[in-house]
Amino acid sequence: MKRKEHPILHGLGQRQLSSPAKAALRITLTYVLFGVVWILVSDQVLESLVGSGELYQYLQTVKGWFYVAVTALILYGLVVETLGLYRDSQMTLQETNTKLSEQLAKTRLSEERYQLAVLGSTDSIWEYDHPSRRLFSDDRLLKSLGYSEEEAQVSTIEDWLKFVDPLHLITVRDALVKYFQNPDPVVEFTYPMVAKDGSIAWIHTRGYAQIVSGNIQKIGGSHTNVTLQKQYEETLYAMAYEDPLTKLPNWNRFEQLFNQHVSENPEGTLIMAYVDIDDFKNINDVYGFKAGDQLLTQIAEDLKLHLGNDRLVAKLGGDSFGLLRSMDHIPDQREIETTLLPIIHRSRLIHNSPITVTASVGVVVYPRDGRSFLDLMQLADETMYESKRRGKNKVSFHDRIAHQNRLSTLNLLNQLRLAIVTGDFHLVYQPVIRLDDQLPTSIETLVRWEDANGQPVSPGTFIPLAEKHGLILGVERWIFRKAFSQLREWLNKGITLPLSINLSGVGLTDDHFIDEVLSMAEELKIPTTAFRIEITETALIENHDQALHHLERLRRDGVKILLDDFGSGYSSLTYLTQLPMDVIKIDARFVRQLADSPKNQKILRAIVTLGNELNCKIIAEGVETPEESAMLRAIGIRHIQGYLYARPMSPQALLDWLNRNEVTNDPSIHEPS
Repeated sequence: MKRKEHPILHGLGQRQLSSPAKAALRITLTYVLFGVVWILVSDQVLESLVGSGELYQYLQTVKGWFYVAVTALILYGLVVETLGLYRDSQMTLQETNTKLSEQLAKTRLSEERYQLAVLGSTDSIWEYDHPSRRLFSDDRLLKSLGYSEEEAQVSTIEDWLKFVDPLHLITVRDALVKYFQNPDPVVEFTYPMVAKDGSIAWIHTRGYAQIVSGNIQKIGGSHTNVTLQKQYEETLYAMAYEDPLTKLPNWNRFEQLFNQHVSENPEGTLIMAYVDIDDFKNINDVYGFKAGDQLLTQIAEDLKLHLGNDRLVAKLGGDSFGLLRSMDHIPDQREIETTLLPIIHRSRLIHNSPITVTASVGVVVYPRDGRSFLDLMQLADETMYESKRRGKNKVSFHDRIAHQNRLSTLNLLNQLRLAIVTGDFHLVYQPVIRLDDQLPTSIETLVRWEDANGQPVSPGTFIPLAEKHGLILGVERWIFRKAFSQLREWLNKGITLPLSINLSGVGLTDDHFIDEVLSMAEELKIPTTAFRIEITETALIENHDQALHHLERLRRDGVKILLDDFGSGYSSLTYLTQLPMDVIKIDARFVRQLADSPKNQKILRAIVTLGNELNCKIIAEGVETPEESAMLRAIGIRHIQGYLYARPMSPQALLDWLNRNEVTNDPSIHEPS
């Protein structure tokens, strides 16, 4: 608080007494000065004003008392001011003492905390004096590593380096040299040290340097044992970049190393191989997952042993491996087959059982086949499956043309899926002609489809595609529904030519699809004698017993069965004796070879004879010339189908064709086909 000055001392200014002696001297000098001035001046002034006499004597007395009063007042003010200054100084001193006491307490608390923190940790405090090259370091860290107090004494950097792992010593020395050549205020190194028991401890050394004019004077800091942190980091790294079973680099690390190679040599040639163990699922199923893991571990070790020097070997997941090699040329297929396949293709002892395995390999080349890791891996995986299609235990190089064909197939497949939902198909119909009078005796249903560009897609392309990808039932469901609707319309118009509809092996062996077909016919009031089912030999191969069961059921319900494309298989005569067939349709390829193959003519005569013995009628498909027709007639075939007499037609075009040929609706002329 600011002290208020006495009025009498107004204008004298505030003084700060530095000591009691100076304060007393000040008061004395002030009193003496006032007294002298008063004596010298007051008598002269009084005498000049009143002269001598009684009044002068009286005023002298008054002046004396006035002097006493004034001097007393001056003395009082000076004493009060001086005491006030002392009081202020005392208060300031007390405040200062209080602050110093509080700061001292905080300092002591901070020192206690620091001591506790230091004593409670294994960190070592160190200081390095660069001009003298002396190093001070307490012994806590080294003692925690098992060294005695005597062994833990260090006084130079070389003393400390004696504990560094010899395998990393050169690296640590190089790092120190670089630091002293280009010093920085912050010093930080992490390196391994050897503990007393021979184990490795990772140490993090950190400090701060005092640098004057670019020269290091002192450095101080701490050594911290970060072994647990290092182990945790290594565990995380292994989880992210290492296959846990084989300890090989995993997919992520494989990609990382590929990108590193590319960044270092963007135009260099890299050979990337995708290796997949053939039929590995069977090994897991038969011998168990542990046996499968043991097999993969053995293969990984063999690949590292034989290829690890100049190739990167990685485990990509499941039963697949990846190989990466930088080369100055593109090797041929034979070179890779002779190098890689024998490493895998050999007998191995798994759980005391000998197992021989093979692998299929897909190879791509950077940058010829692509520059992106993911693009190349996708192509390598796709190419690997080409090796499996070729019979396994093969190496295949990426083929751009084959790849484009697969892309086209995939695009077509997607369009086919959409067409099944939208019903974007249409049916055409082709009559079967009796050679005796050239009249139609039945009609075959044929499905047609156009792609997104409006281009027709052959049934020989999209039907197998639908069968392969599980879409054929959707296509056939649409075909039967549409064909039955058309048949109902024709029956209403009095057209009684039987309609044959093709059925795949999937539909034939499906327990519910036959029920669907018969339900459709019943719903539209179509008699089972009005339609026929055409099947191929391939439809009977996979599930012969179930197919035979469904065929017999259809025949019991009055549906006639036609065996289509006969002559294109390898066991046709066997099927003729086993299956409940009503009509045999000779494949068009067999027909086209008749003129140039007397052997085929003899075979066809034998088929006609066998068909007659089995009470099966014969139809020849794909007849396009009068010569073919005459030859078939001479062999004994009476019914043909082909462009010679009628192409596949739309429903309206078929009606017009029937009218032009004055085909009667009398059912009797339609037999025996």
